Amino acid sequence: MSDWILALSTLAGTALGSAATYLAQLVQYRRSDRDSLIQTRRLIYTNFLGEMHGLFLQVRDVRLQAREDEQLDRLKERLARIQPLGAQEALDQVRLVAAGPTIDTAEQIFQHLRRARGDLQRGTRWSEWHKEYRHLRRVFLDSARFDLGVNGIDDISKPRRSPDG
Repeated sequence: MSDWILALSTLAGTALGSAATYLAQLVQYRRSDRDSLIQTRRLIYTNFLGEMHGLFLQVRDVRLQAREDEQLDRLKERLARIQPLGAQEALDQVRLVAAGPTIDTAEQIFQHLRRARGDLQRGTRWSEWHKEYRHLRRVFLDSARFDLGVNGIDDISKPRRSPDG
């Protein structure tokens, strides 16, 4: 009888140890996957911001080169030459890894930059257009920070809330 108890105790101890090891490994894999996703998102978000700013600089350069008396058709032609391929690829990468609110703000920035031709032709003042770009960029940064779980590490401006509300 004592042999049976000893055998069952050994078996139960082995099963318990195996289960604990399995659970510890599972937690480690999940943490590793989460960390990997955060790192991937961080790289994609910074690439996106760089591409959007590059597109912004192209629009700004066209505007700075345009003379006050330049015809709108010529300005339209110069703005049409800007090809946002890198920016479009960066937006698509954000769409693949980001949460909904971050995707929405990324699309708003991209659309704002793509609308530059029409906005500036309709007489939108450069300062208003530039201010809107800066605002959208800030909203994206807030949303991305929330996505990455770095909310509240440093308060650059005002307290941050969820991008949804």
